[in-house]
Amino acid sequence: MKLRSTPVGGSDSLLSAARLKSRILAILEAALERSELTQVQLADRLGVRKAAVNNVLRGNGNVTVSTLAEYLYALGYEADVTVVMEGEIIASMRERRAPRLEAITLRDLDRANGTVHRIPARQLNSARSTRTLTSRQWQVDARSKSAGVE
Repeated sequence: MKLRSTPVGGSDSLLSAARLKSRILAILEAALERSELTQVQLADRLGVRKAAVNNVLRGNGNVTVSTLAEYLYALGYEADVTVVMEGEIIASMRERRAPRLEAITLRDLDRANGTVHRIPARQLNSARSTRTLTSRQWQVDARSKSAGVE
């Protein structure tokens, strides 16, 4: 494991935070454009003022993960998270290549820890109940449902 030469909270972490914020704002802007909604229509869907939507899209203040999820959902999207090693984004831009992705996913964590997630039945095209499944069981069950196998 590589040790940091500067403490967390230094200029490198500030640049990383700024890059992340910039990418999130770009994603929100693209989702708004592709949804063909106006800021007023988005505000109506969210039950907030247009000024609040404008502030989020301009990057004013700190947007919570919940707020980001609500905005994306209202636009017809969901977020997925990809993790890269520290410094990989800058290196990939410098070398004009795609970033090397770090394999930290819920599926990997589920396999390692035997974690169980509660999956709403509507995602499995089932009737009213909620089922408790590991991610592997969910994948197999979801494939069976989509193929029409009961």
